[in-house]
Amino acid sequence: MKKLPGILLLSLLFFSCKKEYEAPVPNQAGWSEFENAAAVSMSGTARAAMEGVYALTQGAGTFGDLAALKWSFIHKGSDTTFHLSGFFGKDIAYFICEGKRLNGDILLNGYWRKMVSTETGTIRLTITALNGAAILLGPNPVLATGNVLID
Repeated sequence: MKKLPGILLLSLLFFSCKKEYEAPVPNQAGWSEFENAAAVSMSGTARAAMEGVYALTQGAGTFGDLAALKWSFIHKGSDTTFHLSGFFGKDIAYFICEGKRLNGDILLNGYWRKMVSTETGTIRLTITALNGAAILLGPNPVLATGNVLID
């Protein structure tokens, strides 16, 4: 009977200690091009054409060799916000961005996160007119392998 309080105290200490993992969403403000009043929403046609699987030429060591991109939206009253989600093959990493077009370029601003740790950061991607934005923003975008390069 004398051991019971000790066992209870030890059990309480063992089960009450829990490590808390926080991965706050980084502040995405501060990109003057993206926040420019001339930067406007992308068309549904351009968003649909961007969806697919892309090969990574930079960052593959951190995120893996491929990224799958998919658009989604949030509808609140009369306002709709579109987000581009990217899913990577390494460390269950993903990113979420908003997209705009400015002067023939596509700008993507958001954050990335790894689910196996608390690693997170800001992501700013650009597709210039010469690297595929002209095709994506055109009236009937048809993509072939290598047509779009996202910096």
